[in-house]
Amino acid sequence: MPMTLAASAALALSLTSGPGYASGLPMFERAEVEQGVSLVTYGVLQDTRCRNAELCFREERLVLAAVVTFDGGYREAVAVELGVPVYVASGWLTLNGTTAQPRDNGAIPLSEYELDYTFEPDL
Repeated sequence: MPMTLAASAALALSLTSGPGYASGLPMFERAEVEQGVSLVTYGVLQDTRCRNAELCFREERLVLAAVVTFDGGYREAVAVELGVPVYVASGWLTLNGTTAQPRDNGAIPLSEYELDYTFEPDL
């Protein structure tokens, strides 16, 4: 069953600190999410979130483009969807939230997308 935006927001609130957690990451800036694992988010692939979910008649999705870099220089480009873990090389990367709020009209400036991620390495 797909995770709803409300469920992903609740998950984001429960994941507030610790190894593998990075909060408030701006677009286009590299940040370490785990020792030896960093990422850069560089674009919005899809943002169909609605301001008023009760009046929304489309699937709400937020999908971002990112590059994950590992020690040794291995890089992997990924599409990360809000609340949906994606497997990259040695673990699971999840986009847990953003400060960017949906709008009825017009694009959201990329500067408003401060992002929260978790990375869970394979053991």
